[in-house]
Amino acid sequence: MRSKAEREVIALSENLPPMTPAERAEAMQSVATVYVGKRFAWCSCCGKEWSSDLWDSRKRTAECPYCGAKGKVKKSAQKKRSDEKFYFTMVQVAGEWQVVRNFFCQSLVRKGGPVFYESCNEVSQCWIKPGHEPIFMGRQVLGGMSACDVWRMNTPIKIKYDHYRYRLCGETGKNEQLLPIIKRNGLRKLRNDANAIYQIEAILKEPRAEILAKGKQWKMFSMYVHSPYAIIDDWASVRVAMRHKYRISDAGMWLDYIAELKKQGKDILNPHYICPDNLRKAHDEAMRLKRRRAAKYEAERKRKEAENAAKRADTLNAKYRERLGAVLDLKIKSGDVVLKPLQDIMDFFKEGEALRHCVYRNEYYKKDGVLIIGARVKNKRMETIELDIKSGTILQCRGKCNKNSPHHQEIYNLMQNNIQKFTRVLQA
Repeated sequence: MRSKAEREVIALSENLPPMTPAERAEAMQSVATVYVGKRFAWCSCCGKEWSSDLWDSRKRTAECPYCGAKGKVKKSAQKKRSDEKFYFTMVQVAGEWQVVRNFFCQSLVRKGGPVFYESCNEVSQCWIKPGHEPIFMGRQVLGGMSACDVWRMNTPIKIKYDHYRYRLCGETGKNEQLLPIIKRNGLRKLRNDANAIYQIEAILKEPRAEILAKGKQWKMFSMYVHSPYAIIDDWASVRVAMRHKYRISDAGMWLDYIAELKKQGKDILNPHYICPDNLRKAHDEAMRLKRRRAAKYEAERKRKEAENAAKRADTLNAKYRERLGAVLDLKIKSGDVVLKPLQDIMDFFKEGEALRHCVYRNEYYKKDGVLIIGARVKNKRMETIELDIKSGTILQCRGKCNKNSPHHQEIYNLMQNNIQKFTRVLQA
């Protein structure tokens, strides 16, 4: 049993005008691409080829001299055919209803030849009226599949339930028509960076969307259309920015910036903070402070973790000293270079943190048959040496980030010349 509104929509739908040749041409040109070779270029709309120097230029768009289509420049010397599938949206007014019509379009064009195939078939409609829930109409989908481009073109357009496959949106036609109430609410032209259906619903139902549209905060408007909760939490800051006539140029970046200001304890209702002259610069500075805070927090966490581990590591320290004995007290010095075994678990942690390697994380203090020696230059940790006790060979001699330090050769030679001193003490 159809409702009164549904019966009205069905009657209006039957009288909608078909797509005109001009609208069909506009649809095809909406996805135009100019394929560029080293000497020639060709248009994906008409297939015509012409001599061009676009290969060496930095132009992102170009116009076809034959059909006038303006398309994105794509360098592809080997491209010989263009096979496109896309949606084109027409926004019209029928009676008291705003209707969004979606067409599934296909085109096959070969380079240098005429257009091989073109089609534009209407697949769905969305009818919106103030004070009513939207009504959707569409064709059947092949086999109940979830994909949106497998329509049964031989089926009629009928009333359907609200589903994402009927909330399609492609490039919007230039001759769009909007209800007077939509224009009154601030949306005089649909945005290309947001779904047309969601825009119309938001401008009719959401006061915040109306405020953003009337304030010409279009980046925030598009963000609000698809993700309102990302803005609602910071709505007070948005209103302050609008009162000071601040134009938010990048919604995502501005919201990230506001979130970081909160963590820094700044006043997010103060225009001094929330209306920066250079948003990117202010955002990057805030992110740098965030990284510093995170690094400081992580270092403190690791320090506390190491301290707690050290408190629980009395047994490990005892076993470590019992295994290596008097060699831990041995120290070799030559000029500014000092070689001395790592003394306990905390010493391993500090060595790993200072030189950014895995001597602590991989628990070298538990390895049997090896001795870990720290090399310092002017009392600064410089390199870590792994010595095989049984064979008396240096297994590793690593500096910061497992790279050689400027004093590597000096440290290595000093260790090589004094290996027997360490092994003699262990074998005694």
